[in-house]
Amino acid sequence: MRDYIVATWGAWDADDQGRELRSGAGAHRDRCVAAAMSRWWKRGRARRVLPRQIQVAPEMQSRGLGGSIVELLAAAAHAQGRPLVLRVLKVNDRARRFYERLGLRATTELEFHWWMTWPPASR
Repeated sequence: MRDYIVATWGAWDADDQGRELRSGAGAHRDRCVAAAMSRWWKRGRARRVLPRQIQVAPEMQSRGLGGSIVELLAAAAHAQGRPLVLRVLKVNDRARRFYERLGLRATTELEFHWWMTWPPASR
């Protein structure tokens, strides 16, 4: 994520990034997946499932791991009748295209991010 952080905010602070990751996802669980399926942001009867962060190490990308994680999260959200919602940095066009291939669509544009949503199937 370093290149995307620098492209978005102009600087990289390893200590700050470490604190951010630990606050949302706990310490790195594995060298392959830095913060996959961390905690879901849910308060009470949430209307959506919002993963805190999903990151797959570059050497593990293009092997189906990220797609499997997102599909698992979507299945869990949809089983509850809720959409899966992700936030993607605008400068990370590769990630946006990846999520679009899986079925998410950009629904909201913010200054630095896109909100992307995969709603449950209509009943």
